[in-house]
Amino acid sequence: MSAHPYATVGCFEDKGDRAIDWITRFVSIDSCYRAAKEKGFHVFAAQRRSDCRGDSSAAKMFDKYGKSSVCTADGTGGAWANQVYIIKGKGKGENC
Repeated sequence: MSAHPYATVGCFEDKGDRAIDWITRFVSIDSCYRAAKEKGFHVFAAQRRSDCRGDSSAAKMFDKYGKSSVCTADGTGGAWANQVYIIKGKGKGENC
C-alpha cells in the first residue's frame, strides 16, 4: 500500500470569518485532496465530515484562530474545526 500524497498538519479552529474557503463537499480525504490539487492549492482542510476547504492563502491562514481539539479521529475535521493537510512535495510560498 502506498503512502498518501498528503500529510496532516493538525486540527485548527475556524470561525464565521473563515480561515480557509470552501471548495466542495467530499466523500473521503482523498477526494478532497484531488479537488484541492486540481485547483492548484498546496494546503487543504476537511471540516464537519463533509466540507472540503482550500484556497491560495491557506498555507498562511490555516492557524488564524489557533489549534482545536474537536477534530474527529478519522481526520475529517469537526464542528468549527479544520483538519489541515499539506500536499507533500509542495512548498509554503505565496500560492502554496
